Amino acid sequence: EREQCSRVHLDAITSDDDGSVYAFRGHHFLSITGDKFHSDTIESAFKELHSEVDAVFSYEGHLYMIKDSEVFVYKVGEPHTHLEGYPKPLKEELGIEGPVDAAFVCADKHIAHVIKGQTVYDVDLKATPRVPVKEGSITQFKRIDTAM
Repeated sequence: EREQCSRVHLDAITSDDDGSVYAFRGHHFLSITGDKFHSDTIESAFKELHSEVDAVFSYEGHLYMIKDSEVFVYKVGEPHTHLEGYPKPLKEELGIEGPVDAAFVCADKHIAHVIKGQTVYDVDLKATPRVPVKEGSITQFKRIDTAM
């Protein structure tokens, strides 16, 4: 039989520009910086968010955290600093109706790939306003919970 831990899923995972990795599940998150591990509740590190996230991606020194139909943005650092003016509606920030399942940005790129059901939306983060510039279907997987 498979190990019990192999049945555990993550709600979201991302890495920042410095290579730190953040993994989220339920009310908790784990961060890995170099060889140091840190575990805490989402509420204690990201007070405005309180708990559970649907998707998280990192872009230009900020963590974009999506919960339901809202986007919260935090500056990477200790402590993480909540950006004024957030949360904003997901539709306003990325041009997509929520909720979403996963999101990621490839290193040194400016396209957020946002997954909702069987559709992936590519959002140009340098554009104003931010809206999907490309849309595609995911047929290989029934469901995607997280991506990095």
